[in-house]
Amino acid sequence: MNPGLTSVFLITALATAPVTSTWPAGHYKADVHEGRITLKTTQTGFPIPAGQVIRDYPLLVRFDGDQFPWDEANPDGSDIAFETDAHISLPVSIEEWNPKAKRAAIWVRIPLITGGERQTLIVKWGKSTKHQQATGLVFDSSNGFSSVLHLGDESIDVLGTLSLRPDGIGTTPGTIGNASRFRQGSGIAGTLQNGKSLPAGSQSSTTSAWVRVRKSNGTIVGWGKEAAQGKVVMQFRSPAHINMDCYFSDASIKSISKAPVGEWMHVSHVYTKGETKLYINGRLEATNTGRGAPLAIAESSRLWLGGWYGNYDFDGDIDEVRISNVARSAAWVGLDADTQGPSPRLTGRLVRSDSSPSVPTSPLTVDEGGSIQITSDLGNADKAYWELIDGGKTHILATDQNRIKVTAPRVTNTTPMTLRLRTITGDTEKIQNIPLTVREAIADPDVTLVAPSTWDGRTPAFIRADAHGKGQLNYRWNVTGPGVAYEASGNVLRLNRGFKAGDVSVRVDVDNGGKVVTRDVLIRVAPPSKDAWQDAPPIQVAELSNGMFVSRGVGSTGKVSITGSTRAGATIDLRAASKDGWIRAIKTSANAKGTFTVHMDLPARLTLYTLQLVSTENGKTDVLASVSDIQCGDAFIIMGQSNAVATDFGPTTPPFTSPWIQTFTDKFVPARYRNADSQSGEIGYWGMELARKLLTKHKLPICIINGAVGGTRIDQHQRLESNPSDTTTLYGRLLSRVAGARLQHGIRGIFWHQGENDQGADGPSGGFGHETYRELFISLSHAWSMDYPNSQMTYLFQIWPKSCAMGIDGSDNVLRDVQRSLPDAMDRLAIMSTLGIDPPGGCHYPADGYAMMANLIYPLVEQHTYGIKSKTTVTPPRLVSVTRDKAKPSTIVVTFDQPVFWTDSLRSEFLIDGKRGLVQRGASHKNTLRLELSTPGGSTLTYLDSATWSQQRLLRGSNGIAALTFTGIPIR
Repeated sequence: MNPGLTSVFLITALATAPVTSTWPAGHYKADVHEGRITLKTTQTGFPIPAGQVIRDYPLLVRFDGDQFPWDEANPDGSDIAFETDAHISLPVSIEEWNPKAKRAAIWVRIPLITGGERQTLIVKWGKSTKHQQATGLVFDSSNGFSSVLHLGDESIDVLGTLSLRPDGIGTTPGTIGNASRFRQGSGIAGTLQNGKSLPAGSQSSTTSAWVRVRKSNGTIVGWGKEAAQGKVVMQFRSPAHINMDCYFSDASIKSISKAPVGEWMHVSHVYTKGETKLYINGRLEATNTGRGAPLAIAESSRLWLGGWYGNYDFDGDIDEVRISNVARSAAWVGLDADTQGPSPRLTGRLVRSDSSPSVPTSPLTVDEGGSIQITSDLGNADKAYWELIDGGKTHILATDQNRIKVTAPRVTNTTPMTLRLRTITGDTEKIQNIPLTVREAIADPDVTLVAPSTWDGRTPAFIRADAHGKGQLNYRWNVTGPGVAYEASGNVLRLNRGFKAGDVSVRVDVDNGGKVVTRDVLIRVAPPSKDAWQDAPPIQVAELSNGMFVSRGVGSTGKVSITGSTRAGATIDLRAASKDGWIRAIKTSANAKGTFTVHMDLPARLTLYTLQLVSTENGKTDVLASVSDIQCGDAFIIMGQSNAVATDFGPTTPPFTSPWIQTFTDKFVPARYRNADSQSGEIGYWGMELARKLLTKHKLPICIINGAVGGTRIDQHQRLESNPSDTTTLYGRLLSRVAGARLQHGIRGIFWHQGENDQGADGPSGGFGHETYRELFISLSHAWSMDYPNSQMTYLFQIWPKSCAMGIDGSDNVLRDVQRSLPDAMDRLAIMSTLGIDPPGGCHYPADGYAMMANLIYPLVEQHTYGIKSKTTVTPPRLVSVTRDKAKPSTIVVTFDQPVFWTDSLRSEFLIDGKRGLVQRGASHKNTLRLELSTPGGSTLTYLDSATWSQQRLLRGSNGIAALTFTGIPIR
């Protein structure tokens, strides 16, 4: 909206005290013009039950295109006046008046709208004069408004209740004039002006806004304070719904049906103590009748748009935000959605004629993609709709326009359609049809897919869709099969990294507005079984420091490479010594420019090294650098969310630290279970336990850097391609620390415990988190392969069922199944279950639970890092297949990758088509379970539904480790 163009022309101080027009009927000046607009609350307009009354309603009247004779009015619209049919002048506020664009938006305060009736507004204009008008307000406390924000070119509260401070917002075409455009990090903060207030305590209120969402999981508008029952916060959450977060009060509510993404919608939250209603586009979505304590809004409220308390996370557009100090009726909310929307039913067109509407009905022919212009005489029609009827479906093209331009849609064959003008005069509808033939004239694109037949999974490969055809060509790529990191740009798909051998299917869908043309190809991916170790770039002499950590390489040593400059031709000595007597020296020579690089291998063991770099030339010796307390061992990173942070484990912090267990903050420090007071170096409980076990057994220094952040989704962990080290991102913050430690090429493994915030509706797609989890994990793994090229393994935890009470109708079951199936897409990925960890956590774990987590993952780390293979299987049982016994159709055969152990209590944990109680008995034999059903049938099998389960009823391997859960697996 555009408050900069707003002027208020008010005839009356209050709607209940009307003022007679300056120009009584029949006594107008010669150049004053007049028309009428009909408001209908009957079935042919916006139906309101007969007799229902709405008072002092701010009605939006639009003039678009040729609806209004722009050359007859003043350039600023200052001559526009509205009257009732009894010639009572009405308060008017012009929000937008743009003769050049032929567009106007005018607010008119209507004293009375009655259901089941027709009423007439008289509109007058005449450019030679301005009407004499009294003072009043369209939006005022007298008709229930506390704050009205016409957003757009300026951010102003037209009631003066709030002082608004925009931060980084833009403008975009809105539902009414311009709107405000928000991106993550931009927003508007509002503070109360002196003597002003918003609804307080448990006072009734209505909060409404027009909103267009680009990305899920953001805050649209919030007001109040962060206190119990102290706020009204409107959010758009996944999967695509409106959530009102009102701090556990009776105002909290969320929509039931799916809310639209990418299109404007009107949202209203109506609160009365004991009853809350939520509307979307005027439709009642949900009702809360008293669940929660009453609202308790503080007198000194604040307001934010695009976020809450300055944390701006909304990506989308917002227009026409209103806070009322009354609970608006359903009819009022419906009128807002209707009259402010693109095709209002209440308000008719501006009528200046008594003739009947007419339009030429001769048949028309047009080529697909071509345009025709139709001109009509709408005459005395109150309402006019232009419609296109194609294949039995009706599409509204325009409303209340005398002249329209129709662009023919794409067709596959010459197709008959109907162009219809539907007009309503009074309660009479008139239909005039124009036969329309759309000729096929644009061929579908000719597409050839150019791709390699094989790919090594390492060197980038390109697939090109050579497409030829008229018009704009649209490309949609799809990649299935083993995990591949890829990026698409128009007609080119770039394959960046392959994570597992196998056949990858690549499909492209191409269209130019008509039929979709599909082409696909199979590519054999054969990545190396092991990538060569990449040496780290040499350290500059000036970057050498005490206490550095050198990572062990392929064997039992770690390479130190130092580069610098000195006198040309000088002899360079790199001397190393340890406290236990080990000594070594390496010589090299500076080149003619004086630059040099020298390498030395340090044995990885529990000792501290001293390094000295000496330059000698013509008998002159210079010590270029001397550093001490250097360690050489193994380095790892931990990433994820709160169970990777792992510091919420109870009141007692173990005192154990070791100089041989390091981490890096802005320097190397001894690692801790968690920080206290001014300490630093926490790596979490299970990270510390794992390091302690590795140190005890293998007698090597260990460095673990933990970059996890609680409550984060996997999309928030992605690499920012334009600036990977951006410390405002989770990925960049960790990468910067690892780079600061000079360990990018020294990370041997990555531990990932995450997914709690992707179980339910926090995903960025507008749906559930599980829908994009596989793709995002592969993308993240590709980022790790670029920035930590020597990492040998990633260790993934399948999270706890409905962990931290997240998940909706089994969506958490699906997220865990996605995690279970990731090894099908990726090699060098080990997965561990968290089921069976005792004591359990539900959300976070007690200390002994985290210790068990370290115990479970330790044998896998030992196997991959030190080549020590356990005599028993150290992984959780993982599903291989589910088949039906052909000889016994009521028996299901479930195969795992290792022996499993059945107990009768497990019957309730296996579900057929999501239903319990169908498994009558079971038996295990080596790697298989045989489940006997009460009756043959069923198409899917699920193990462990989080809605009802128990730690005492877990399928375990013969090694005692709980099996990975799975959901909805087809029975073959």
